[in-house]
Amino acid sequence: MKAHETCFGHLFPSVAAIVRDRDVRGKVFGYRVTQTGVIPVDFALTADESAWDECTSCPEFDSCYRFSVAKLLMELAARN
Repeated sequence: MKAHETCFGHLFPSVAAIVRDRDVRGKVFGYRVTQTGVIPVDFALTADESAWDECTSCPEFDSCYRFSVAKLLMELAARN
């Protein structure tokens, strides 16, 4: 089995459980959900362009990106 970089598959933060009122980050992308009562009032996305540049220059980028998206889709499917 091939050893991967420690960041492999972590381009996006986990969405298995949405965290409120704090920054949640993956290697490149992140989010913050602000909730002052029962209903969330703001949702902000972040993207680290320098981390993206670093990732796209990695020889494992294509595989890492596919794996990151697959994990994200599975977490979304499990939530529903």
